[in-house]
Amino acid sequence: MAQRKHKLAPVSKSALFSQLRERAGGIATLTPYEVPEWNCTIYLAELSGWDQEKIQKWTGGKDVKFSDAAKMLSLVCRDEAGEHLFSEEEVEILLSESGVLLTRIMTFAASLNGVDVEEEKKS
Repeated sequence: MAQRKHKLAPVSKSALFSQLRERAGGIATLTPYEVPEWNCTIYLAELSGWDQEKIQKWTGGKDVKFSDAAKMLSLVCRDEAGEHLFSEEEVEILLSESGVLLTRIMTFAASLNGVDVEEEKKS
């Protein structure tokens, strides 16, 4: 059996952890998202493993309530510098917005983070 060629160079454990340490706390990958209702462009971030763990704690691995989804938005909604637009304490402000608008933003944010919303609805 032929051995597959590596496209990327092999890395040592110490080199990998050095790279990870440098990236830790850096700006997440941001995707601009226009929100005409707010008359602005927000930026949606890819969630870190720590952020995803917070979500698991909030939801307990069960069906997601709308308030949990709004908490998720507090993690992903950023300004162009990568700073959070909403704190966890400001989730009530988000919940006062249109459910249609929040669902639209959440659906796009979920797709950025590898969550298939339609598949989640089935399970």
